[in-house]
Amino acid sequence: MKSIAKILLAVVVSVVAVACGPSTTKPTASQFKIFCDESVENILRQEVEVYEIKYPGVRISPVYTDERTILDSINAFKARVAFVPSELSDAQKRILKANDKNYYCVPMAVDAVAIIAHKDNPVIMLSVKQLGEILTGKVKDWNEISPSSMGEIKVVFDNEGSSTVRYMLEKVTGRKPFGKNIYAQKTNKEVFRAVQANKGAIGIIGVSWLSRDLSDIAKCHNYSQNEIDELEKAQLNHNIYSEELATDSVDYSKTIQVIPIRRNDSPYPYKPYQLDIYTGDYPLFRTIYAICTAPAGTPEHAFCRFITSIPGQKVLLNTGVLPSNMPPARSVNIVMDE
Repeated sequence: MKSIAKILLAVVVSVVAVACGPSTTKPTASQFKIFCDESVENILRQEVEVYEIKYPGVRISPVYTDERTILDSINAFKARVAFVPSELSDAQKRILKANDKNYYCVPMAVDAVAIIAHKDNPVIMLSVKQLGEILTGKVKDWNEISPSSMGEIKVVFDNEGSSTVRYMLEKVTGRKPFGKNIYAQKTNKEVFRAVQANKGAIGIIGVSWLSRDLSDIAKCHNYSQNEIDELEKAQLNHNIYSEELATDSVDYSKTIQVIPIRRNDSPYPYKPYQLDIYTGDYPLFRTIYAICTAPAGTPEHAFCRFITSIPGQKVLLNTGVLPSNMPPARSVNIVMDE
């Protein structure tokens, strides 16, 4: 069996909480609702799990929906806590201020948009320009990318109002409308199923839906009480996943692959590993924001404070995305698995 080289960047994480700071009081028994963009559902699922174990009297009811619905709910004062890949707009801030609503909107994490394809798709990389031409319908067949008999290119998003749709329109197509080859599902899991069933399809999802080695759909980590206690330490060595040299000994998913993406001005493609998001080599990255309009001292406010505290930011790191306050790299270790 061939060896696998995993390049891991060891860092000392001393996360400094942003804006709202760490919580100083223990939350009492409470139940409340939060709104979360579906593309980062796996991130918040784990934050909620840890928080409810840490504070047994608290019960959080997450609503996982599309970005458009969440932003409309903020404007209608129905969402007091939201986690989305966009800041509050000036218009939204004016609405909140006009109605005497205090708010904060702070960076929580940096994640990436991943491009997945069927395992039998022979494409070895796409440039941002090629991806944009596929999205706008200028390129309709895989044979226009490289010699291939895969046929028509179909692109699958989670849904029409998702943040990944907005991101690709703003950052990849330059606001040019999508072509007729774009299809909306209902959830990220349905994107996986559509790509698994169609060899010519590509899916566009948030990277937290992939496992840390990008080999399969991510599973929610079941934290023990001891692991949660460890999160409280002010400093902890973490590993940021970088490129993994895949060989036949890697137990990759039997049905999907992650397509490497390169910048238009670079010949080198990258997959959305944490290190390559951190350095900016992987071009499709974005910031996730925590938005809170609940007053200080409320259970909702305390939960937001937790996510931007040291323990909450460490949970983020374990999901495959980057905390909003990633410090400079300290050292690089090469770990060999036989």
